[in-house]
Amino acid sequence: MRILVVEDEQKVANALREGLQGEHYDVAVERSGESAFFRINTETFDLILLDLGLPGRDGIKILKTMREKNIRTAVLVLTARDTLEDRVLGDRKSTRLNSSHVSESRMPSS
Repeated sequence: MRILVVEDEQKVANALREGLQGEHYDVAVERSGESAFFRINTETFDLILLDLGLPGRDGIKILKTMREKNIRTAVLVLTARDTLEDRVLGDRKSTRLNSSHVSESRMPSS
C-alpha cells in the first residue's frame, strides 16, 4: 500500500512516516500543500493522510480540488483544531460534518 503523508510539522511527519514504514507501508512525505498537490496529480497513492493547516495550499482546498478532478483516493484528515466544524468535501456535494457524523479522537495535550 502506498501512502502520502501531507504534514508541515517535521516531528509529526517523521513519526507518521517511521510508524507506517515500520508496518511495511510505502510512504512518501510532503510538507507543503503545493508540493503535495503536485504529487497527488502526478502519482498514484492508496491513501493520503492530509493535514488541514498547510503552507501554500490548505488541506480543504486540496481535498476539494481532488474531488472536482475526480481523484477518489481515500483521505484521512489530520488536524490539531478543536472542533469538527470545518467543511469537508466528498463525492460531488459538500457536506458539513459535526460530531454526530464523525468519531473524534484527540491526542493528549503536552
